[in-house]
Amino acid sequence: MVFTEAYTPHTLIALMENDDPAAIETFRCRSMRRAVYRGNYKLITVDDEPDELFDVVADPGELDNLIGQEPDLAMELNQLLTGFRTESEARRPTQWKESQLCLEEDEMLLERLRGLGYIE
Repeated sequence: MVFTEAYTPHTLIALMENDDPAAIETFRCRSMRRAVYRGNYKLITVDDEPDELFDVVADPGELDNLIGQEPDLAMELNQLLTGFRTESEARRPTQWKESQLCLEEDEMLLERLRGLGYIE
């Protein structure tokens, strides 16, 4: 099994706010996306709700969303994803829960992030 997590970078959202603000909501850019791959199947959740299910072997382009046809499989994969997330969050060091990253205080980190193109 493989678990993934993705979110739209704030820099991209900032660009979209100038060019096409309606697209932010249309494509749910502020939403967290997670997925689980098991065997031939990939379940994608948006804000922790099952959204898409694909047979990535039969449909490598992910064009045929099977979520309506395979609700039991979607529920099973969602339970695996939720369980993994719950376990992972429980293993986080307790100091991570209260800490906030303050970029303004770390010039070296700022420069590295700029060099990688994450911030301007």
